Amino acid sequence: MNKFKRYCPIPFFSVELNSNEHAKLCCNSGHRYTMDGDLKHFWHSDKMKDIRKNMLDDKYYDDCQLCYQREELFNDSKRLDELVRQGKYYKTPLAFPTFLQLNLSNICNLKCIMCSPKYSTKWNEDVDKLKGMRKNLVKESASKLSTEVLKRTIKDFIETRSFAEKTVEIYGGEPFLSKEFWKIISEIPYKKLRNVIFRCNTNGTILNKPIMDGLKKFKKAMINFSIDGIGDVFEFQRFPANWEKVKKNILYMKEFDKRFRFKFKCDLYFTLTSFSGIGLKEFLDFCKKHDFEYYINIADNEPLIDVKDRKIVRDSREDLNEWEEPEYFGAKGFTHPCMLPEVVKEQILSEVESMLSHANYIKVKNSFSDTKVFNVKMLNQFPNYCELLKQVRGLDFLKMLEERYNYAY
Repeated sequence: MNKFKRYCPIPFFSVELNSNEHAKLCCNSGHRYTMDGDLKHFWHSDKMKDIRKNMLDDKYYDDCQLCYQREELFNDSKRLDELVRQGKYYKTPLAFPTFLQLNLSNICNLKCIMCSPKYSTKWNEDVDKLKGMRKNLVKESASKLSTEVLKRTIKDFIETRSFAEKTVEIYGGEPFLSKEFWKIISEIPYKKLRNVIFRCNTNGTILNKPIMDGLKKFKKAMINFSIDGIGDVFEFQRFPANWEKVKKNILYMKEFDKRFRFKFKCDLYFTLTSFSGIGLKEFLDFCKKHDFEYYINIADNEPLIDVKDRKIVRDSREDLNEWEEPEYFGAKGFTHPCMLPEVVKEQILSEVESMLSHANYIKVKNSFSDTKVFNVKMLNQFPNYCELLKQVRGLDFLKMLEERYNYAY
């Protein structure tokens, strides 16, 4: 599958529709395309034809540079994953995507520590209070797919004939907040969804009868719950969620996973940050106790890209001002796992080494040692940021750190 260096199969079988009703090639692409009609029209547009021709000619495409740069740095990318998963090269596009990603809205009921107003309207509440130390925070208006566009897109998706299995994946915000999506699903006959797999990531705070009835209609429902710790660690990172309520929901779904193995799949998605790292062992214990599969994601770990000239950045950035988060993607800083004190990181690694696969252990270890990516002065400001969070949200991370690892700044 190494015939091409730039070719990606995604534009031949998949598309994303975001909450502003623009199309994207995938979740990693930066450009949003005006559809000039419905999604079916865009799929067969001259723009998409040009993109696919670039792929087949193995040409560099600017919208795909995040994957190119991840491959250069980490030998890993969504592009490479899809090449392996598809197992073939497409020369012509499918009549309509068999993989449809729907970014329903940016409306959310949580303000997770590693998130921002772009993906959670709830975060707007804290922008003015925290932007003194996170200057890149900007309030965002709520946006969501209109019911008309959503209904038409889903109709085109399920009614276009295909011998291939189809997948619809929904994002947010919090996707389970979308009453419109589940109402549309409730109106679709079972037989039209029997070849469709459903996928989503959810924060686990919402689970009700309309959602469960909708999930049962699909060929298979694959739910990833974003769980970054247990108890107070979870509630700090996923503020203002209630752990006991979320725990009840994920264990309820796990029962469906056990009873209907071929119908439901329920996994946990752990985002490792400077705040959730102290709860990693408890999380792994929980997964083992309840037989959950899990995935570990590293916060703020994308390649650094200069917004002005779109080039990869390799410097140590020691000349940056201590308060400023520079104009780079993936550079939030304070939530990166490397912000934790060295002695605490050593203790965490010692606790989890025997519990993690080798690949996951290396992933965690590398994220802890990735201090060269960030301005060293930011490390010294980390406790100040924690104190500010305490004032704003009433949660004391430094106290949690001291209680668990006997460490005080």
